[in-house]
Amino acid sequence: MVVTGAGVVSALGSTVAELWQRHPAGASGRSYHPASSLSERPSSTIGLAHNFDPMDFVPFERLLRMGRSTQMAIAAGLMALREAELGGSLPVDAPVCLGTSFATIENVSLDSIWYGDGGQGERPLYARDLSTEVAQVLETQAPSETIVQGCSASLTAIGHGVDRIRNGAADVVLAGGTDAPLVPLIARQLAAEGWLAEDQGGVLRSLLRPFDQLHCGGVMAEGAGCVVLEELTHAQRRGAPVLAELVGWRTTRYGDGTPGGPEAVEGQTRALQGVLRESGWETASVDYVQLTGMGVAAADQAEVEAVERVLDPTTRRACIGTVTGALGHTFGASGVLQLIGALLALKHQVIPPIANHIAAVHGCDLDFVALRARPWAVHQVMVLSSGLGGGHTAMGIRSMGEHPRSVEQ
Repeated sequence: MVVTGAGVVSALGSTVAELWQRHPAGASGRSYHPASSLSERPSSTIGLAHNFDPMDFVPFERLLRMGRSTQMAIAAGLMALREAELGGSLPVDAPVCLGTSFATIENVSLDSIWYGDGGQGERPLYARDLSTEVAQVLETQAPSETIVQGCSASLTAIGHGVDRIRNGAADVVLAGGTDAPLVPLIARQLAAEGWLAEDQGGVLRSLLRPFDQLHCGGVMAEGAGCVVLEELTHAQRRGAPVLAELVGWRTTRYGDGTPGGPEAVEGQTRALQGVLRESGWETASVDYVQLTGMGVAAADQAEVEAVERVLDPTTRRACIGTVTGALGHTFGASGVLQLIGALLALKHQVIPPIANHIAAVHGCDLDFVALRARPWAVHQVMVLSSGLGGGHTAMGIRSMGEHPRSVEQ
């Protein structure tokens, strides 16, 4: 099982190349927008997709009936197909598996406007399925599915795509996730629960700082990512580029959906342990762990405790990182964006710094990559996606070739 293509829309860039150009340099994708332009959102610092124009990917007539989440997913999917050398469409028997937190709500709202009292015609109200819409544009006829599982949705959707190929139902799957949560209803609820970083006229009391002593809360962001999953011999027969091998995944559900706490630690621990068992890895062989890093103290602490439980401290050599400090938290899209960050670390043998991370939380001895990018022999990587919703999904990937470790590591 291999990954042969990836596409991304994010606050750091709307191509994989642009994301990698900015991420290792420690760039931040968050931007300030006055409250008046945000329709009463409680925070004016957000992560808007950088250099993204949906009309580069979808005709204007179709855009009118698509939510922004769907637009970004189509763009990421098309870019992934191009990198995988599949052109602009999927094989007709290739499923689409996408995860989201809010796209279904977005589509219901659009239907009520387009088909309601606006004079555009009447039809029964229904929630248009995200994956089905993307599949129609990409010209596949295979059964597709949308996973709604909070912040871990996209990594879970990729896991479902993996299972489709393993059980012989497909040779190729497009999988990933998308979310465009920058709307007042969602922002006000998160602010009321104390999740958002404090905002003072666009100047944050402190920046989003994953795993840092100066935790202050999360920053909302939009984004999407897709990867092409492919059965190995199928990819080899057509001479496809291989980015990495996907060796295992596990998802669990613990707690009431609130980030952090003992139940979250237990769920994350079980997910990571499941990947180690399925892959047959020893803890000492894990080179890099890509975490969610929401910037919320309880959530970050839970991830730290889970990693400390799973990776034996006497043999642990893994570096710890996250893309969230740079991108903001993209909810249902966060898992696939973490995975793409891990794929890029494998490709370039460099681990980008955690944006705004200076000093690790007290009592933590994990090796966080901070301040500057670190050259590192990366061969085996674990990705853990967690957060709001109570779902915790882990995945293991490795490079197809061996990378001998240096004496310094």
